[in-house]
Amino acid sequence: FRFVFVALWKLRTMPISAGLFHCRGADQKYNWVLARLIPGAQRCVVFFPGDISDFADCAPAPYCYSLEGLLWVLSCKYPEDSIVLVKPRIMKDHFAIYVNFMLVDGCGNPRPCSERRVGGDEVGQAEAELEHPRAVDHLRLLLDFLAQETGEHLPQRLVLVGFSKGASVLNALMREPEVDWWSRVESVHFLDAGLTVPGVFPLSEEDLQRLREAAAAHIRIWLHCSPRQIQDA
Repeated sequence: FRFVFVALWKLRTMPISAGLFHCRGADQKYNWVLARLIPGAQRCVVFFPGDISDFADCAPAPYCYSLEGLLWVLSCKYPEDSIVLVKPRIMKDHFAIYVNFMLVDGCGNPRPCSERRVGGDEVGQAEAELEHPRAVDHLRLLLDFLAQETGEHLPQRLVLVGFSKGASVLNALMREPEVDWWSRVESVHFLDAGLTVPGVFPLSEEDLQRLREAAAAHIRIWLHCSPRQIQDA
């Protein structure tokens, strides 16, 4: 199933030409992607929104929190870069649920390792640990599918940005230190990262060490947050 919708929004004084695409990732799983592609761009900014943010005609919040409104903000911040906004697979009661990138609970919060088990049956079958989805493969294939659909070459250099719960996707990606992928990533931005439960920064020192060995030497990881959010982390 392929769906392409090209729209022109005039937000405030700057018009933005963008496309909406139903992109296929790993294991035949799909995400809606809102993309503003710039011919000849040197970087691609990939953005993961948080709770509440949905399409403007679906969102209960003010327009500035809608996906279209966020795309406008990103376009102001990165005017010369291509922008790919990845919508959560599910929005339930205004909670963003990135089930294609990680194991989650009913509110979209990442499930800790201690809960990632399926119990045996009554005759005592051994418990089996569930595996997280392949986050890096899923995002890579979403971008490849987008490039195929648009006929546009996406830049190799990547900037990854996660806002609020969207930052949990960054953690899922950072758990998978694949050299071919992380050598392309220029920076990672945790923007007001937060969940409804503790654990928005779950990576261990060992996880970060493996990432350091796989990533490009110039990579930078930024934490943009308030003191209150640091206390809640």
